[in-house]
Amino acid sequence: MDGARLDDLARFVARSRSSRRSLLGSLAGIVAGLGGGRSGRAACVAHSHPCAKSIECCDGYSCFEGICDCPSGIFDDAGHCNPPGACLTSGSTCAETDTCCNGYTCFEGICDCPSGMFDDMGNCAPPAPCLAAGAACDETSTCCNGFTCFEAICDCPSGIFDEAGKCAPPAATCLEPGAPCTIADSCCNGFSCFEAICDCPSGLIDADGNCQIANTPCIGGGFACGGEGDCCAGFTCQEAVCAEVEALVCRALGETCKADADCCPESGGNCLHGACRCDVISVADEPNQICTHDCAFPGETCDDQHPCCSEAGVCTAGICKCPDGDRICGATCFDPTARNQRDERNCGARGNACKDGEICCRGECVSPDGFALDPTRCGGCCTACHEGEICCDGTCQKQFTDATGAGTCCDPASICANGDGTETCCDPTDTCLGGVCCPHPSTCGDTCCPDGQFCSCGVCVTDLKTCASDGDCCGDTCIAGLCCPTSSLCMDTDGAVVCCGGTFVCDHNRNICLAIEPSHPVRPTRSK
Repeated sequence: MDGARLDDLARFVARSRSSRRSLLGSLAGIVAGLGGGRSGRAACVAHSHPCAKSIECCDGYSCFEGICDCPSGIFDDAGHCNPPGACLTSGSTCAETDTCCNGYTCFEGICDCPSGMFDDMGNCAPPAPCLAAGAACDETSTCCNGFTCFEAICDCPSGIFDEAGKCAPPAATCLEPGAPCTIADSCCNGFSCFEAICDCPSGLIDADGNCQIANTPCIGGGFACGGEGDCCAGFTCQEAVCAEVEALVCRALGETCKADADCCPESGGNCLHGACRCDVISVADEPNQICTHDCAFPGETCDDQHPCCSEAGVCTAGICKCPDGDRICGATCFDPTARNQRDERNCGARGNACKDGEICCRGECVSPDGFALDPTRCGGCCTACHEGEICCDGTCQKQFTDATGAGTCCDPASICANGDGTETCCDPTDTCLGGVCCPHPSTCGDTCCPDGQFCSCGVCVTDLKTCASDGDCCGDTCIAGLCCPTSSLCMDTDGAVVCCGGTFVCDHNRNICLAIEPSHPVRPTRSK
């Protein structure tokens, strides 16, 4: 409409009996509908431009995080973003049949990005290739399962692993309250190592769980008291006098004691006959005040570097020899004429009778269960285990060493011989394949499926096989058109059966899906 026509229209309206307010309103309405044929609604906002509401965006885009975007990443032939509902945005609850936007996947019932990696458009990207545990690596390499490149090998320096077999960070520098400890350890929250446990001797703990120092004075040993609360920690009020009940400071080898806990843990000694001593399969290293198991039994060769054990006689002409008339009993020299050594009615002392089923062994009553794990008398009174051995169900076995460095037993049926002269103790569900302990979900005939693969119909695969019924799945279960391994079947919160996926197994105790162990898991090992 040109200017002349607009002026005529204004004069016509002004001559009417309408108020000036009506005139302005009419003009505003007319002008809003005119102006070169443009619509009354403002032009839409192009994609990738700032926005406030989704209605402002062109071509079906949505206002996502202040920008006109297409969260689904799906477009029709004309370039329009597919309508909402075509996919679920990140964080939405989902099922395996749902499609998540931006390359996300339905992981544990949530649209998530398991790799934790994204491209420049914010889409979930596949994880970068990683190297398996034990593989050669350098500073630019990425190791799988939280392992790191340590001394040019993908390793787990902490030696600590979570339930999924991933390398975990080292433990805290301090020990939590209640944890076993030695005097060299630091306890958290102001606690201290007391009686081999991180404890709060004052008994005063604030609202944050920190141990507080007692401000009230206490009475020491030998002084008069009126009740239990008067005596200092480690003492008790007996007959109106504070008497020591436990050692406040650990005892060195040769010092008096009342219990094994009194002896300093780092010494390796036990409380024997009222003093901290080395047991019969070790000997005191006097300069270092520790017990060493590098010692010889009666009848074995000995020298200055390999002395006789504590009760194994004297090293004579290179042999540990017992006194004349003594007999060899495991790691000890035994006097057969000594009284109260084998008599169950007078064991250790006259009138000290053993309980039913107990055996008098060198003057000490021992139950049959006591022979199952005791290396000083493993399986019997006169059988002892040598250095590097461990007592397993009454039999001395060359010990396996776990990831923490501790010795452990292994069922002979679980021992897997490696090609490098070592042996590995497999878990009961593992299969020894080519000298490797292969976890059950990765076992596929005589093959151990590599990381990221699983066994389906006797073949290592990366994806679930499609199916129409259970008959298509070689013993597995057909769920939602896919063959699901039996170990991967789980229940959702509604009680329906779901499939964790080929590379996950169901923890039925907690009803959650867990990633299967790596194809070369860390297991206790030993040299042959």
